[in-house]
Amino acid sequence: MKTVLLFLSLLVASYSLAQDKNTHYYTFNLKKEVTKEEFKNIYSTYDTYQNIVEIRKNDSTIIKMFHPRKQFDVLDPIVLDSLKGYLNYLTNKKNVFKDYIVINYFSGNEPYESFNSDTKSYVVDKGYIKKIKKLLNCNQFSIYKEKKDIKYYEDKKLWIKDDLGVIKNLFFYYQIPYGSFVIIKSDGTFISLHGEHNKDMVYQIAEEIKKDIKKVEHYTYDFKQKIEPSKFDSLLYNSNKGNRNFELNFESDSIFYKMLHPARRYGILKKHQLDSVKNYINKISKTQNTFKDYIVINYNSGDAPNKDLSSESTAYIYKPDYQKQLNTIIDCNQFWVFKDDKNIKYRNKKKINWIKDDASVFKNLFFKYQIPFGSFVIIKSDGRYIVNYGEYYPEMVYDVAKEVSGQSNNHETSSTNLSKIEAFKANQNFTITKPHDWFEVFHHGYVGYTPIQPNDNHFKTIVSIFQHNINTKALPFNTFVDNQIKQYKDVVSIYNASLKEVNNHLGTVYIHEFETETHQVIVMYFQNNGHYYQYKYSALDKSFKKHLNSALLILDSISFK
Repeated sequence: MKTVLLFLSLLVASYSLAQDKNTHYYTFNLKKEVTKEEFKNIYSTYDTYQNIVEIRKNDSTIIKMFHPRKQFDVLDPIVLDSLKGYLNYLTNKKNVFKDYIVINYFSGNEPYESFNSDTKSYVVDKGYIKKIKKLLNCNQFSIYKEKKDIKYYEDKKLWIKDDLGVIKNLFFYYQIPYGSFVIIKSDGTFISLHGEHNKDMVYQIAEEIKKDIKKVEHYTYDFKQKIEPSKFDSLLYNSNKGNRNFELNFESDSIFYKMLHPARRYGILKKHQLDSVKNYINKISKTQNTFKDYIVINYNSGDAPNKDLSSESTAYIYKPDYQKQLNTIIDCNQFWVFKDDKNIKYRNKKKINWIKDDASVFKNLFFKYQIPFGSFVIIKSDGRYIVNYGEYYPEMVYDVAKEVSGQSNNHETSSTNLSKIEAFKANQNFTITKPHDWFEVFHHGYVGYTPIQPNDNHFKTIVSIFQHNINTKALPFNTFVDNQIKQYKDVVSIYNASLKEVNNHLGTVYIHEFETETHQVIVMYFQNNGHYYQYKYSALDKSFKKHLNSALLILDSISFK
């Protein structure tokens, strides 16, 4: 916080040298300067109301910055003790901090017009004091920044001056008009609400903070590494195989843990593990030599935390044709394994020979954590395996079977993907010229272009161009663009977004630029002969500028057949 305030002071000081009055726009905590148009676009993307802070210096410079309406955090124990002592000092009393403290803070209405007639605050309402003390075992304080701020308050005697600026610096370091408040718990947990509010909002936050609010920690798979929340969100939505990862939640008495779980996992069993699997499946299936070149284990451990099935499942993976098709890809035996009896109540028990994982061998090796709607693993006789987690269908099993058997893989150098690329390019109604040091990759059903070497994650930097297969006659172009942007926002958190319309060799083009937690992205929408197209350049922040010119050369090279 001190770093941000110091940066702000330096920023304002440097801008004051300018002779002309000007306005600068910033994202949260001065993270990035943006244009006025970008500022408006960013503001419109937020689902909840955000404050806009205005900082002035000698009427020569105005800085506008976003500020969250609501904040949640935990005070350091040393800071908490200092706050308790400061409140004792302000009130000239001892031990004013009960289980909770409620602080109403007023620093004037700047940059808006100040009160010019007598004003009554809800803090003098006896009903309010009675109710807040009924909700919380607390003391309530009304604190102001400067005397002029409460000139027209009828209840001046109730207000206490923040002599040393401690309350301001801890909770209300930026000027927000019409008052704010904070509720602090005895363990240091606090929730603050910034900007105009009423007593009902105080009651609402009081109810919220009473709940068992726990510290949240984020981890990679199997709790191997603790990571920042932003990194967690990025990894959750951007797995390099195109499958979204899972978020699993665990709790202790004081901490709420969030852990990433991959949608797909690759590995090799050691010899003793492989021998154990072979012996174990022979034993629980009551057969011999069950392990052919491959073995497929369909595993069900229930649908928790989602609602369990209440009627018989008709999933296609329970039908005979599925097994026949799978055997045309790999020579395998397939087994259906469950964890508890209740898990398979409606899982086609009449036709499927379910086997119980009595010794939890499969659970411990492949399915350690609970994932709803089933999972499967395909194991090769040499120990190599691929596990797919979460709800699946036959085509997914076929794809994994091809991958584990070497009939296909995820790199553009494979013959399967090369044939897919050539087929896709032959069928598309446009051509492009890629830079000589870029590669073609096939992903998500279309061709992309990347400077990333084979066997690395091409999603670090990638250009994709494709035609949208929709009934364009029923959907105006600008409506189509709006829908695409909205759909993207629904699944990915984006920041610093802007949208502009230009005309170039492709005609009318809508350009949508934005940032995610890890990438900078440019998406362009254009049309030709009644069809809608999309160009997308996405790259990690550190490499975005490096490859931008090459990416735009691909755009310029688009030519329709």
